[in-house]
Amino acid sequence: MSLLPVTSEAQTTQTWLNAGVSNDWSTIAPNWDAAVPWTNGNDASFAGAFETVDIAGTVTVNSILFGTTGWTIADSNADGTLSLVGQGRITTSAGTSTISENIAGGNLIKGGAGTLVLSAANTYTGTTTVEMGTLQINNGAALGGTSNVTVLAAVAPDPGGSVALNNVTVSGVSITINGAGSGDSMGALKASGAGTSVWTGNVTIGSAGTRVGASTATSVLEISGAIDSGGVAHGLSIRGNNDGGTVLLSNTNNTYLGKTTIIGGVLKVGVDDALPTGTLVELGNSQGQISNPKLDLNGFNQRVAGVTAVVNNNVDTWVTNTSGTASVLTVENAAAVEANVFITGNLSLVKEGTGTFSLTRGNTYLGSTTVNAGTLEISGLLGTASGQEFILNGGTLSINNNSAVGANNSDRISNTANFTFRGGSFVFTGTADAGVNSSENINGIILNRGYQTARVSFGGTNVSTFTASGITRSAGGGVVFLTGTNLGANSTSTSSISRFFVTNAPTLIGTTDALDTGINAAAKNTKIVAYLLGSTGANTGETGTQSTTANTFVTYNANTGFRPLNLTDEFTQNSFVTGTNTRITTNNQLNMTTSTVINSLIMEDPATAGTTILNISSGQTLSVTSGAILFTGSTSTIQGGTVAFGAQEAILHVNASSNSTITSVITGSGGLTVAGTGLLVLSGANTYTGDTTLLSGTTVFTANSAGSPGAVTSGPLGRGNLVFAGGAIRTNVAAGTRTIGNNIIFKADTTIASGGAAVGHINFSGGVTLTEGDRVLTNNALNTTTFSGAIGEDGQKRGLTVTTAATGTGAVIFTGTNTYTGETKVTGLATLMMNGTHNTGSSYSVASGATLTGGGTIGVAAGGNVTIGSGGTLSVGDGTANAADLAITTTAGGTLVFADSSSILRLDLISDSSSGAGNASDMSGDATRADRLVVSGNTNLNGVHLILGSAVDATTFSAGDRWKIFDWVTAFPTGAFTINPATDLPTLGVGLKWDYSDLYTGGTIAVTVVPEPSRAVLLMGGVMVGLLQRRRRRN
Repeated sequence: MSLLPVTSEAQTTQTWLNAGVSNDWSTIAPNWDAAVPWTNGNDASFAGAFETVDIAGTVTVNSILFGTTGWTIADSNADGTLSLVGQGRITTSAGTSTISENIAGGNLIKGGAGTLVLSAANTYTGTTTVEMGTLQINNGAALGGTSNVTVLAAVAPDPGGSVALNNVTVSGVSITINGAGSGDSMGALKASGAGTSVWTGNVTIGSAGTRVGASTATSVLEISGAIDSGGVAHGLSIRGNNDGGTVLLSNTNNTYLGKTTIIGGVLKVGVDDALPTGTLVELGNSQGQISNPKLDLNGFNQRVAGVTAVVNNNVDTWVTNTSGTASVLTVENAAAVEANVFITGNLSLVKEGTGTFSLTRGNTYLGSTTVNAGTLEISGLLGTASGQEFILNGGTLSINNNSAVGANNSDRISNTANFTFRGGSFVFTGTADAGVNSSENINGIILNRGYQTARVSFGGTNVSTFTASGITRSAGGGVVFLTGTNLGANSTSTSSISRFFVTNAPTLIGTTDALDTGINAAAKNTKIVAYLLGSTGANTGETGTQSTTANTFVTYNANTGFRPLNLTDEFTQNSFVTGTNTRITTNNQLNMTTSTVINSLIMEDPATAGTTILNISSGQTLSVTSGAILFTGSTSTIQGGTVAFGAQEAILHVNASSNSTITSVITGSGGLTVAGTGLLVLSGANTYTGDTTLLSGTTVFTANSAGSPGAVTSGPLGRGNLVFAGGAIRTNVAAGTRTIGNNIIFKADTTIASGGAAVGHINFSGGVTLTEGDRVLTNNALNTTTFSGAIGEDGQKRGLTVTTAATGTGAVIFTGTNTYTGETKVTGLATLMMNGTHNTGSSYSVASGATLTGGGTIGVAAGGNVTIGSGGTLSVGDGTANAADLAITTTAGGTLVFADSSSILRLDLISDSSSGAGNASDMSGDATRADRLVVSGNTNLNGVHLILGSAVDATTFSAGDRWKIFDWVTAFPTGAFTINPATDLPTLGVGLKWDYSDLYTGGTIAVTVVPEPSRAVLLMGGVMVGLLQRRRRRN
């Protein structure tokens, strides 16, 4: 038998005979030009008046051309197959033609400007390409076994292509889309039916300007697959019908890199963060659409880089939430973005990122407004922010009436809205329009925590007035720096004035009421608000200044509002007079030899030679009635005797550029609050009670607490709770460990500050309560910080993150029995050492660069995981020279999981019980000889990089030495370790090697003899025989 080459004849075009002998398309019926039957593999052309053509038998075709509209290819008897071969091109020149027969074969290419409808469950297996026109899908299986669809963009003068879904769900098919689509330009992928159509496969945006959309007012296109842009900065455009039409995105892994443009219709969010969190949402376009584009959060939360509108025909654009479930819109932007859209519905707004986000339309959203970073500006003639709650955690909340000429608005915030201050800045700016004053009214200001700035600025020579109904503050609450040019000037002034009023006067402490004529040089005991600071000039007669640094206290008058005290005219200078506000500016030592009661104290080092020192003679007491002490200038010290605050809360405002120190004993019963931007050193055996609240700045303690954990009798931080409320803390002792026994209330993210390599260790021995949310502890100290008390929570589920961006920092060590129930995260370059017990957490995670270590016990809730991410490290060891067991327990499907081979697992061999080389010892039953990871539950190794160290010289180990380093209590691990014996294991003596074959079951590692060359050859021969036997068994 000979083998001959297979050849094929060139395809020819056969044209359908209208009104032929039958409507059968077969290799028998003579229905083609010249009254001949069909020849398989040819090109088919249908022109003239449309007909329904019925497939009979197996028909193979290279291409199909529908030259006119209305044609249908069917199979009424279900006895045929239409198989595409070769090119597989189907062209609809105009109108709409339908194939309801099963299409088999290879690739399908849709050409022509018309519409091709596929309504059968097709079985072709190649790719699908839409070059132009519309490929309409009327059956969820119409795309057969195709793996990928590609829709091409328009190339002039030809239109682009579209895939149109007609009330169907298409599953398991990926698509690459380009351009605006054909016909109605509603998208390269669109819903054409009046109901809901779903695309479940992944979508790749292949070019700029690519659209998806919905053709009718009731059409809904849901894309549940992930949308990407192939690593290129292409965005996604949404085009709905002018009267409606909805695109619903319901995948959390959409990663396209460009902006999201809603040209028309509705883009609806179907899951949290359905849009890429870095996308800018742009509503409208410059072509002048006539519909009102809308982003609907639909009861889900979404983070974006901003929302803005681009319109040229004055249509309204909206961001809303039509669901009864509240949504949160978080804007995290670096560049400035104008939100010239209406934000409405049941949603809250959160501002993050360093940029400015400007609200310039009349917004009516119902939820809260929170500023965490950057600037949220309310500006423009129409700009408003609705809702009843404004929360300032950081960044700046700005009401700006001077963004443009004629942009003044005196009702941007509801008069019943409350401002909660927890940090950051608030700015009210008046217009510069000639003769136009600016004002704004709100309800209350709540000073929850933090150190914040509030600034009122006038424009031109106008008056700017900001009014709140009152200020609410509890002990340990926030402190505010009020600033503004001519703030609170005399009541007769009517130009170039800044005013800040409260309708319910604040608590004022002192003797003399503030005058409405301004500065009262005759009184040095004017009443002040202890938790407010101001800024003013140092010369006599100077009024308030707009500054970035506070330097004085603030008073209040109902006709002038808040006013900073003049430093020269309204303070007793460098001496002590009963009841007065006192300012000390000497650059040497000022001695107070007799006990004195004053109202307030400013320690202002002039930053010349020497240090400002207030020396209280032994046995004498300086009593501060208001509780307010302000450190400013450079270096200041209060030493000797006693500083007493009575029942008043002590508020130490620390704004000096260098150290501010109190070594005197502090007494009182109202607690102590530290605020400001500077560094405060406390070293006395202080006996005051009440909470010590660290709002901001850095507090340094130099001594231990006396008493027992949670029951301190004296110490640098008093006897009550220590409240972590946003500041930083450290010690400055050069060696050893300093112990603070106060119980800790952890209510805001806090930093363990670095004092350099010479600073010793810290031990917080009291209990810790996490409150007001998940908390972050940033550890920048170079030595260890230990929390030996139990860490719990306030009755709500709270998590804890330990992090640092600094290199070379010490470990944060937990040694107590912790009971908080949220997640524990270790991020940045931080090390968390778990030497205690924590069996109540929801999960643990370790990010790249971070380390979880210890010799304690970790147990997570049912289904919770302990995850060591890519680049993260799990290291067994309790920080001593002894062996340690780290126990990790997961249940109900929870897993100790390592991400990949970049994850690291470290343990150490501690000792060898044998007397030296040649003396074998099985130490697998001796827990003192090596670190051990004890796992109850599932373990997924995923190629984790195993590194084993040794505290002793491994060249003295003997063949037969064995250590147990893993205890797989309930299940053997899945996956495998990545081990490079030359670099990851201790170096053995000559002729020895490591045997780690038992790691996955028995958990042991042993020393064994390297086989001699002749024995190695025999062993290899045995292996080859075994392989041959296996091959024979398979045959």
